[in-house]
Amino acid sequence: MAAILPFLSRVPLLVWAFVAVTGFYLLLIVVLSFTAVYSAKPARRRAALNVVRVLWITRNEEE
Repeated sequence: MAAILPFLSRVPLLVWAFVAVTGFYLLLIVVLSFTAVYSAKPARRRAALNVVRVLWITRNEEE
């Protein structure tokens, strides 16, 4: 752990914040994608699918 501390202190906080936000964003997409595929309730599946579409910033006009 002591060998990693100098590396952690050299990386700016903004970079760590960006990595954390990006990781959380991708995790949210994965969780909602699994909800959209495996949920038993149709309303929950549609809602999760719509949120994933918004998060991916896609314009799907087939509805």
